[in-house]
Amino acid sequence: MLEKLSRAPTRKSERTREHLLAVCQAEFARRGFEACTMRQLADAAEMSAASFYYYFRSKEEIVAAFYQRSLAAHLERAHALIEHGTSVADNLRRVIESRFAELANDRSMLKILRRYALETDHLASPFHHSHRAIREASVDLFEDLLVRSIESVPPQLRREVAQALWLYHLGILGYWISDESPQQQRTHDLLVATSSALSPLIRLLSAPGVTLFAAPILETLRAAGILEDL
Repeated sequence: MLEKLSRAPTRKSERTREHLLAVCQAEFARRGFEACTMRQLADAAEMSAASFYYYFRSKEEIVAAFYQRSLAAHLERAHALIEHGTSVADNLRRVIESRFAELANDRSMLKILRRYALETDHLASPFHHSHRAIREASVDLFEDLLVRSIESVPPQLRREVAQALWLYHLGILGYWISDESPQQQRTHDLLVATSSALSPLIRLLSAPGVTLFAAPILETLRAAGILEDL
């Protein structure tokens, strides 16, 4: 799945699409997302409106393409950052801090994504149905993290815990976007504190009886469509 999501551009049209994303990102940062028009974006790219619309039909589609591209690129590298026999906390910090480093110059685009995050019918929301494949690939990353970390998670709970970690990483990323402390130090401190607290909680999942207790709760969440909607 991931190979399809992150294939490097090889055709001229793919290279053009990458160029347009870079131009649009710069224009959004300069003018503001709401103020930009599709005509202005086409002019900035030195392209006719008709040609521009061939690649992107709306500003929302541009932001969605940025999200898909940046996350796919991260997933391509992040699995290699997970270390066997290391705590969940250490592996989480390694994976999430790598995401910060990759997105350091893209915070203006992330603010647009955050604005629409809870509008699940909006293309710029990570919960939109069109992002389901990349979303599942991201949850796969956190499931891999659980498998390779030292803490033991029962297999029947592993996918749901991975989904919870994916949501946790979104929360940390959302805080980082607006963190104006030097080098976003407040976010790094928050990541260290909260990830350290997660390791003992995850160890509890292997305690006798926990799986039986969690099963009906998880079934209720599945029936409500909450887990599947991730």
